[in-house]
Amino acid sequence: MAIQECFTAPFYFLDEIDAALGMFADVAYQTVCLDTLNCERVAQFIMQATARRVAQFVVISLRPQMYECAPCIIGTYTCQTTTRSVMQMFSNTQS
Repeated sequence: MAIQECFTAPFYFLDEIDAALGMFADVAYQTVCLDTLNCERVAQFIMQATARRVAQFVVISLRPQMYECAPCIIGTYTCQTTTRSVMQMFSNTQS
């Protein structure tokens, strides 16, 4: 994220950026707490960057802390032999 502050780009694609957050904690319970906190920090950073209209972000994540702040969610799934997608827009996102 520090690189983004110095060398901005108009678009970022982040694939499971939250997967390794907190992986160095010793106890499983602490790992969950640390993962949640770090995931929320990354989500807040992305929200602030988009609010300043610095860049657009596409984030792939399975963690609720990441997608609870999103203005929209796009889900993809396979149905028989075709791939389909669903989009949900949210009007009351956090600022």
